[in-house]
Amino acid sequence: MAPTQGPIVPRRRIADTLRSLRDESGRTLEEVAEALLISTSKLSRLENAQGSPQARDVRDLIRFYGIEETQLAERLMRWVKASGRQGWWTDYSQTTATPGLDAHLAYESEATVARIYTIPLLPVLLQTPDYARAQYSTHEPWWSAEEVDRLVDLREHREHVLAEREDMEPLRLVAVTHESTLRQFVGSSEIMRAQLDHLVERSAAPNIELRVFPFAHPPLFSMSCMYAYFGATTTPWWPRHWSPTRAAH
Repeated sequence: MAPTQGPIVPRRRIADTLRSLRDESGRTLEEVAEALLISTSKLSRLENAQGSPQARDVRDLIRFYGIEETQLAERLMRWVKASGRQGWWTDYSQTTATPGLDAHLAYESEATVARIYTIPLLPVLLQTPDYARAQYSTHEPWWSAEEVDRLVDLREHREHVLAEREDMEPLRLVAVTHESTLRQFVGSSEIMRAQLDHLVERSAAPNIELRVFPFAHPPLFSMSCMYAYFGATTTPWWPRHWSPTRAAH
């Protein structure tokens, strides 16, 4: 799978709109592609949010569907421009080789709400730098000190979505973890004390909700995995994004 270099939301909006326009026109994928002298695979990629949409192709489709000088046409071209921005996470692509992490970060950056479940480590967005560093140093010993520094820096950068975002409200985080994560020793007593204090402080924020699944409750099916579910109030097509059990996300 090709790396996710930029924003996903604009591409999905373009894809959904173009597919709706074609459905409303009663044309097949092959008919539209032939009329525009492009391949069906290229049009299919546009309608499935794959790759980077080109302004010329979208402009030609706007003309083909007869929606020039409409608000919808303006939105389409604005989304094309937005989709061309490079995601901040691409600077870390050489350090973080976790499959799917780039897509995870793209959704995380643009979601309205994120609902996550983690075990046996604390949710990434609520970890202190020292906790994250100790985790990487202990569980991923093949990373160099420089790589660990970049990974910790990446996690700190990700936490910005909880405080401020350009043209968006801070991310609403609903994090569910297990009581074992609070008791799992990571690094040192000082690191754990600071981490637990950090959880208390951060969970008091109006956009952060931290829930702890107790030992006293019977285990659930989700005990064997971790996952994140991203949502947006204006885009009902947001998919679930499943994270691997190694807690890299």
